[in-house]
Amino acid sequence: MPNHNQFVRQTAAVLLACGLIASLLLAFAAAQEGAGKPPVAGKGLPDMPMTAPVEHSLAYEVAQKPAVESKLLSEMESLDNWEPWVDPRAFGTISLSKNRFYKGQASVLLTSPTKGEEPSFTSTRGRPWGCSSAIYNIDKKDWTEWNRISLWVYPDLPGFRTVSFNLVLHNDNPIDPTVDSKQYDGAFVPYDSANGYHYYNLYSGLNYQLLENHKWNKVAWEIPHVRRDRVIALELRYRLQGNQREMTDTVKYYFDELYLEKVEQPEHWQGWNVAPGQIAHNHLGYLTGFPKTALSADPSPKTFQVIDVDANQVALEKQITSRTTQQETFQLLDFSEINRPGTYALRAGDVQTRPFQIGGFNGLYRDNLIKLINFFYCQRCGTEIPGRHSACHSDFICAHGDKRIVINGGWHDAGDLSQSTKHTSGAVHAFLSLAEQFQDTDRELSERLLEEARWGLDWILKTRFGDGNRVNWGTMDFWTDGILGTVDDVIAKPSDSHAATHNYVTINLHAARAEAKAAILLSKKDPVMADYALRCAKEDWNYAVKGIQDLDMDTAGIALNASLALFEATEDDKYRDAAISYGNYIVRCQQRDDLSDQVPLKGFFFGNERRERISLPRSITSSEKYAVTGLVGLVKTFPDSEHAQAWEAAIRLYADYHKTMAAYTDPYFMLPAGLCDLNSTQDEIEKAKIKNGIRLDDRFYIKCFPVWTTGRGNTSIILSKAIDLAAIARYLDDQELLSIAYRQLDWLLGLNSFNQSIMWGEGYRYQALYNPLIGNIVGAVPCGIHTKLNGDAPYWPSDNWHNPKEIWVHSSSDWLWLMTYFFD
Repeated sequence: MPNHNQFVRQTAAVLLACGLIASLLLAFAAAQEGAGKPPVAGKGLPDMPMTAPVEHSLAYEVAQKPAVESKLLSEMESLDNWEPWVDPRAFGTISLSKNRFYKGQASVLLTSPTKGEEPSFTSTRGRPWGCSSAIYNIDKKDWTEWNRISLWVYPDLPGFRTVSFNLVLHNDNPIDPTVDSKQYDGAFVPYDSANGYHYYNLYSGLNYQLLENHKWNKVAWEIPHVRRDRVIALELRYRLQGNQREMTDTVKYYFDELYLEKVEQPEHWQGWNVAPGQIAHNHLGYLTGFPKTALSADPSPKTFQVIDVDANQVALEKQITSRTTQQETFQLLDFSEINRPGTYALRAGDVQTRPFQIGGFNGLYRDNLIKLINFFYCQRCGTEIPGRHSACHSDFICAHGDKRIVINGGWHDAGDLSQSTKHTSGAVHAFLSLAEQFQDTDRELSERLLEEARWGLDWILKTRFGDGNRVNWGTMDFWTDGILGTVDDVIAKPSDSHAATHNYVTINLHAARAEAKAAILLSKKDPVMADYALRCAKEDWNYAVKGIQDLDMDTAGIALNASLALFEATEDDKYRDAAISYGNYIVRCQQRDDLSDQVPLKGFFFGNERRERISLPRSITSSEKYAVTGLVGLVKTFPDSEHAQAWEAAIRLYADYHKTMAAYTDPYFMLPAGLCDLNSTQDEIEKAKIKNGIRLDDRFYIKCFPVWTTGRGNTSIILSKAIDLAAIARYLDDQELLSIAYRQLDWLLGLNSFNQSIMWGEGYRYQALYNPLIGNIVGAVPCGIHTKLNGDAPYWPSDNWHNPKEIWVHSSSDWLWLMTYFFD
């Protein structure tokens, strides 16, 4: 068997022999002539990449907090207590530098290569080569009285546009199951770096920090959530994440003035209770005709005021209502009667919010939509993004037998630089749907949406081999030199289960759905591309349905959506018949009667028609939206079908189920993850997680957050459910249901326990997100708020790490999809 270097050389030789490299470079250069340039601002569209006010970020607020007490750990005037990381995957050196320092006469210098001399074959092909670390040793000290770490960092990385490093706090015993039996319950899966849990081995806390290159940066990390009673080390880490050709291949970090600090009020990080001193509200604004509420934890003020900022006067003064729920006691500020469009603020006692808007969705959310477009633009792969990176990853290859495809293009899918057909397809479909909505009312915006859709569509079409095999997921977690045949090439092969080509049923169905939608929308603008997209959609659909062996609800949902899209594009009865068949299967997966007198719940779905296990999200995504929106599509497309009554009954049951479920998180109305059955758990760990939810009886519980298995973060989970409810609400003209759907945007834009907008650059108090190679992007949406360990309460500490703070395309795609039900 050839080794990796031989395989790389052989691959390069094959590509050269076929003349493919030259043609690829010519096509790539031509693409840069237009698509690679920043979108030109029109009268209603800003230049991209966009910027956001620094003073609106949470990092800015945290930096203003004075330390009421501090303790110097290291002046960095010597290497006492400092050592490099010693491990087979360790790189780099540490030394004392007297050439650059913030204070005194020296600093600790970490020097590292950007990549190893051999290919990166860590646990996952495409992950970094390893780490370089400067470790400050501590003799099991108790840091419990301190709640912030600070230091100064000077990164010297010539050619890098985005710079980051890690702080890692190591505690001798990071997890104590006896501290809180409800929280831990003696059952917790230790940290697995490939799966994204928070702790492993001696980790007690980890935080990625973005830095400005070639200047001294003050870094402050609040740690009230981190166990720190027996601290053994503080690690300053750089991950070897490669370099593009204009970037240096040797990086330097200078560290100085390491302190322990105490601040009076660290940021709220866990629980349903509202952060002290805050009024939690939707920072963007509220819709006319919809409920308008805000929350506070302070029981002292008895009344609140709504301030009309434009008129500089009080628009409403009203009693604050104290409300006690299963989670907490809240102070409720309800100002639903205010419907006049304008700019407002809330005031209760000494606390006043920053301004927000009241108005119609189009007026409030057009700029928000543009920020989402900006996010996708900045995530583009294979082209220059000004201020972010040059044209990238032309040596990222997918192999299928003797065939090779260079798979750059599309969008970097996550905080690393990976690629996903499923998530790209979802984004393309959402962009196309919005472009269609605006084509008569906002031509400029419609064209920009279509441009972004086509960027993703081109990647979907280019990464298929034409025989049912295509790229599924490609892991890429570093910059490359763009030269085929060098050590940083990544070649996804069929043996890489998560990073390869494969006739994967649902992936082809996701692609077919997007391709069919593109065929419809491009039929007049670009008939050649429309015809090609439709041909690919038909082929991908055929490959997929032939490969279905054991149908389940998730597969039936995307198959139903793809079939409906192809029927709309072709009016071919075979797609109608398939859609009806998949829809009827989904109906058979639904619980149509109350579980019992004690648990009067129905309308939810099981994972398959055998009804063995209730459908429940267990990671950072949910596929239920395809099943429910598919049923709505069926009843709208075939209202005279003999099955239409059953389809409508199913969506009505589902709507009523979620009206009941939303009340369990009153007054936030964040949609719970779902109903759980202890009798169908996989193991004792899963059972313990479920028992931390809301008990209905000895068997059934409601989990507000998923029963996590791998990734964590509930943004896409609640948006997926909101998409379902909004689709049903528009069909049934159900304002209550539509309001519940909109409440999920309230939660994400600040009406949460932390009074933080989770979209970077929207609203206020947004935290830095995990995107260490490209940096913070206006419009970026993370995987989202999660739970601590096995708990079931909101958890959103200052740590910046994957997956919760990580930006993924699917979160933003679901946000776009939800918008289609609210824009006129």
